Amino acid sequence: MDLRAQAHFRFNRLQRLREAYRTAVTSAEQGQDRLSLPLAFSYEEGGDPGQGVPHRERLHFRLWDRRSFVLAHREQYSKYILIMCSSGDGLSRMLATGGTWSSCGRKRCIAMG
Repeated sequence: MDLRAQAHFRFNRLQRLREAYRTAVTSAEQGQDRLSLPLAFSYEEGGDPGQGVPHRERLHFRLWDRRSFVLAHREQYSKYILIMCSSGDGLSRMLATGGTWSSCGRKRCIAMG
């Protein structure tokens, strides 16, 4: 397979994967007050189910929002962040008022201001 064909094949594959991601995001946004997060979804590639040929590859993903991710990985966050996440949408309110995420070594924290 020449380089141009390989690039086109990979582009189309990424386009199909992106469409699966967008579908998962849409279904999560339509869920009742985002209780459906984290949302696990998979993407199958290759094969032809109509002809009875099974998929050759299955990729598994999990869609998170900040709150559910922080609460699922409590040991990586400070008590302040956990309190903000546990109090409903306190974290999103804080981020909306100018706080930003920054990296603090292996842990994540919020840099104020």
